[in-house]
Amino acid sequence: MNLDQLTQGILAKFTQHRIVFWHDPEQSFQPDLSNLVLDGITVLDMQGRSLFETKKRIELDESQQRFLLYFPHVEPEPEKDWLLDMRLYSEQFFADASSMLLHELGIPKMALRTHIRERQSFFNKKNTAALKRLVTENEDELSLDRKMMAVLLKADSAELADILLSLLKDYALALEAGSDTDKLPSMALLHKQGLQDSLWTLLQNEFSYQTEAPSLPDFTRKLFCTELWSQMDSLDRDWLLQNVLKTAAGRSTALALLVNWRDSLSYAGYYQTIASVLERQLEISRRMEDCTPDDLASCKTFEALEQIIIRGLVSALLEADKALDHAYFESVLSERRTGYWCRVRDGYYAHIYAALQQAERLFGLRHTHLDGFHYAAARDMFIAYTQELFGFDQAYRQFKYALRQVANQGGDILRRLDDAVENLYTNWYLYEVGLAWDRHLASEERMTHWSLPSVPSQQQFYERQVKSLLAVKQVKRVFVIISDALRYEVAEELASLINAEKRFKA
Repeated sequence: MNLDQLTQGILAKFTQHRIVFWHDPEQSFQPDLSNLVLDGITVLDMQGRSLFETKKRIELDESQQRFLLYFPHVEPEPEKDWLLDMRLYSEQFFADASSMLLHELGIPKMALRTHIRERQSFFNKKNTAALKRLVTENEDELSLDRKMMAVLLKADSAELADILLSLLKDYALALEAGSDTDKLPSMALLHKQGLQDSLWTLLQNEFSYQTEAPSLPDFTRKLFCTELWSQMDSLDRDWLLQNVLKTAAGRSTALALLVNWRDSLSYAGYYQTIASVLERQLEISRRMEDCTPDDLASCKTFEALEQIIIRGLVSALLEADKALDHAYFESVLSERRTGYWCRVRDGYYAHIYAALQQAERLFGLRHTHLDGFHYAAARDMFIAYTQELFGFDQAYRQFKYALRQVANQGGDILRRLDDAVENLYTNWYLYEVGLAWDRHLASEERMTHWSLPSVPSQQQFYERQVKSLLAVKQVKRVFVIISDALRYEVAEELASLINAEKRFKA
């Protein structure tokens, strides 16, 4: 800024104010004071000048005169500023680039000028405009750096969590590309602008992350290990300790970040990439292969845990000498179905859990009828089928359907269960139900005159179900599904689906 520009800038400040404060801590313009030509304006170099004497002169002795107060030091804190009352109704002049930037950003803390000057290369037109939308007048060095990070990384917000998600995305992309994860473009960008140390300070403050050689891969490993450690308090977890964040507050913040990360529409996919790498590095499958579904009920950090839980549920079904606790089994399945891995694996785990659900239903029915099927008459067995026994056929069909959906995606995890289901259905259920039914047909001679007491026959369907409906004026049409292959259990499922809709009734 040359002398003419300096003069014009100062004069512009006096258009609406009598007093102008000018702080120049670098003393860059002190030699120019004597050369300034400011008609009608008294220039006071405040170096060594009495503040009280100056205040008296301006407000009492020369109350109509215009004054430029030049200070060769930074603006004092408000509680130490003896001229604060004058400053509040006066104007400020800024001649150095850092001061002007702070003024443009709307930040009144001139103590930040040195901080701004050290990051001067950040402040191009685009970055400055973006930063201006984020800052408030109460910024300090660390909060300003955080918001500068958000601008550089194009984070969703200036919150540390969103900044980290942007960094973690970059980390995941590097892993997918096989690039050097110690030379991430995002971290290089922060380093170029002098922001990397501020990142580590923020992570120390928020996550209690502190190490001699901080890095994003190391911090990420500690995030994952901290969550796993927090979720397995009933197990031996000492092997994780060296990678666990040190304070309860830091661990709580880490868990919240991971939950939000997995739930994020924009960033959830990158979680899978990083988790798969850490899972191999930490040997999760080997270390936790003996855990039970109970042990891992709340664990969702790694996909290997999903596989261990599934194998545990299969073993529980195959080794149980009595029906499992249905409510417990359903609660485990419900918890897993709402988890991250079930959502991101394109239906793979959803089908596996559907197969497990139907297998548990099938084995539960088997335990209810350990001695086969015994009824007083054919009609009683018919009623039992419509109320309960159809569940064998329905559960078997739904189990097989779910299994087919994962046959080419690693469905071998259910192979033992498939063999057991096939044996139960084919060699036990079909044999026992056929034996019981044939016994009633023979003893009651139903083959020669087919009918069951109080059970309507097919020939009566129109009279009993359709005719009365068509007699109602408002009813224009009645739809009847006719299919020789529509088994009762299929019709029961279809009716349930139709009845679940508010507008229809089957």
